[in-house]
Amino acid sequence: MPKPRCPNGTRRNKKTGNCESTGNTKTKTKKRKTMKRELLGKKMPEAQIERIMTTEKWQYIKKLRTKEEEEEYEKKKKALKELRFDRDLNLAKIYTFNTAYENATNTTKHKLGVLIGKE
Repeated sequence: MPKPRCPNGTRRNKKTGNCESTGNTKTKTKKRKTMKRELLGKKMPEAQIERIMTTEKWQYIKKLRTKEEEEEYEKKKKALKELRFDRDLNLAKIYTFNTAYENATNTTKHKLGVLIGKE
């Protein structure tokens, strides 16, 4: 009757019949702590932010400018700088703040919801 197989990483010694280590065991390496890319996402370029904000200004240009509207404008601009988007999203097709906010990742939406009063 044949002897049972040796476990992985060992081999049978022909003289003694015992299982011996092959000596090719790999040492464990420490895993690096990395943040997931989908959580980070990509930032919107400055030129795109300026384009969106000029569009936002033109929408409100017929109204009389109040201090509250100016503060809202600055909040939106700050929020656009903080928003992150999926890496495969084409940012060139985003023209307004609302579409930018809708296409942002959920983690950044949650962080900024209080800032801009969306949630």
